[in-house]
Amino acid sequence: MIWPKVTPTRWLLGRPVAAMAADPPALRPAQQLAVDALAAGLAVADAADAAGCSARTLRRWRHDAAFAQAERQAVAGRYDDAHRIMAAGMADAARYLVGAAAGLDPIDHGRIQAARHVLTLGRELRDQIELADRVAALEAAA
Repeated sequence: MIWPKVTPTRWLLGRPVAAMAADPPALRPAQQLAVDALAAGLAVADAADAAGCSARTLRRWRHDAAFAQAERQAVAGRYDDAHRIMAAGMADAARYLVGAAAGLDPIDHGRIQAARHVLTLGRELRDQIELADRVAALEAAA
């Protein structure tokens, strides 16, 4: 049996966004360190220090297509992680609020406020996912 070639999909916010190259771009070790540092949220100068290069070199690398693709993939992976954590937290937050409202859980105002924020952010995240799905559908139709 001949299996069809499967193109891996890039995931953003827990949803497939677009097809990507079958193999991740080949980067030198210093470039991979820079990608990881940038995806972790470090500034360019700090990421350059972590990679052992100058900030100018790092800015030049960011204009390279393979480096930019690797950086996008790393950032998308961070969003996927955040989405999974947020989804798990939403269930716990809702459980706590229902328990506190029913008098089953002790009322902790800080925890109630945090649970409300988790649910609000989760709703905003869901709205972003739905919007991304609609944009992807429009792009596919065009």
